[in-house]
Amino acid sequence: MTRSLTRSFHALRFIYFPRNSQLVMRIASNICGALIPMSVVLAPALLSPGTAACSDTTSVIKYRQTETNERPPPFIEVNLTQAGRQITYQYNDWQANEIGKVVNDGFEFCRMEFSRSIILDDKLWIDSGTTWLSRGHTGIFQDTEINGYLLWIDLTKPFSRDNYTLNAVKKPLGDPRVGRLDAPSVEQGEIFLWEKEPNKFFVYGGFFPGFNKSSTSYWKPEPNPRGEIYSYDILSNIWARVDLNSDSDIIIWSMEGGSTYAPSTGQFFYLGGYEDAWANSALPGDGKMAPRDNKARRPFHVVPGFLRLEMEAEGGSKWTNETMTYEGGAVEHNQIVRGQLIYVPVGKQGILVRIGGETYTTGMGDELNRTPSLNRMDLIYIYDIATSVWYIQGSTGPTGAGVPKGRQQFCLSLAVAPDNSSYNIIMFGGGQTNRWDGYGDVWILSLPAFVWVQAYVGTNLTVGASCRLYKGRQMLITGARRTDDRNCHELWKIYDVVDGKWREEFDPNLEGFEVPQILTAEIGGQ
Repeated sequence: MTRSLTRSFHALRFIYFPRNSQLVMRIASNICGALIPMSVVLAPALLSPGTAACSDTTSVIKYRQTETNERPPPFIEVNLTQAGRQITYQYNDWQANEIGKVVNDGFEFCRMEFSRSIILDDKLWIDSGTTWLSRGHTGIFQDTEINGYLLWIDLTKPFSRDNYTLNAVKKPLGDPRVGRLDAPSVEQGEIFLWEKEPNKFFVYGGFFPGFNKSSTSYWKPEPNPRGEIYSYDILSNIWARVDLNSDSDIIIWSMEGGSTYAPSTGQFFYLGGYEDAWANSALPGDGKMAPRDNKARRPFHVVPGFLRLEMEAEGGSKWTNETMTYEGGAVEHNQIVRGQLIYVPVGKQGILVRIGGETYTTGMGDELNRTPSLNRMDLIYIYDIATSVWYIQGSTGPTGAGVPKGRQQFCLSLAVAPDNSSYNIIMFGGGQTNRWDGYGDVWILSLPAFVWVQAYVGTNLTVGASCRLYKGRQMLITGARRTDDRNCHELWKIYDVVDGKWREEFDPNLEGFEVPQILTAEIGGQ
């Protein structure tokens, strides 16, 4: 495979060889460059989706509210002291009772897991997930609480672990009289932007953790939910359920699939995942936590096909459940769970790249096969949006280094070379099949060379993180679960994708992607 890249590709050809043969996708005969650039105008926030935020392990929360007969101020200040340093949080007054309860019980923040994040209006928004709590400065978790707040950090200002401001807004609980949920608080849900509504983000899927049903943030999942989408308006602070087209395919409320949004077509895509009693109350199950061996957990069912949500369909947003069809007509019958999708702006309408995850061999309506297999990381699956066809491409690693080990529940970001000569997918973390053994490393998959390079060798084994790249340079990571799962740890991490180092401070003026030297040594480019 050639390693020298030209600046503009106008043709890309994929060739699929049937099963039991070598699976390869080839770039057309003379490798004529970087697929046709898209002439689509993106909202600024779409250029850098987001993630990150918040506290350390021995933090003590001190709640303060001034008693007054007047209308309370819009924000109540909560100070967080750690090792003699002062960190200021601002909480909306809706949160007062909840904060007071936590303080009175003597709990401290420990960590947050499986939240979802996005960058919009130069703010990092963190939604849902589970907050783990500690007692007595032990640094060991002792209780859990569903996160019923929408958190955000201002990315126009510098911040560090020693000094930053976190803002929180209490989410509405909905109306239990009619069984309507207005703002779901879930684990492992999806989040995306739509450029036609530049002040909103949208959420779908995830599960409602049943470990603390007395929590004010807990909501019993609806029976047989049908692909509900929710939006949040950052200007009006209003959550709303998105209207779906009456012709929309029936879609289950799924979790642990892979998703991405394509601004070229205004469509959201979701692949794989499953549902169980924590996502659909009509399914059997006692709501207990699954044992770690994953052998006897409550029944759960896979999502068949490949889901496409058209945001601007006439009569409301419209779901379509597509059969996964490869070039030549071969159809994918296996189901994918905990893999990842990412949009790459090349070709007529862009492509989707699918990486990793696990494969199950049974379909919708059947209890899942209890022995999933991790997908090969040297096989990259590519979906051409314009033709709705899937292709399979082989990938390689540097001589002697190979490709990443198979994994699931990792996160991805995309960084584009300044001259558009390469599109670089940055992968962080991930777990093995049992989910409790994982990786803390960073890899880069560079297209169109399809070469993997390990950018960082990590030791903090991490699953379930959310990664967002800000202005092409700083990758903000939140919601990660480390496999040393009784210890407390920071709410956010920042990885510099150019220098290949972890940062203790966020710099709003640090921007612009340059292909790291470790990668140019393999593929060339800038």
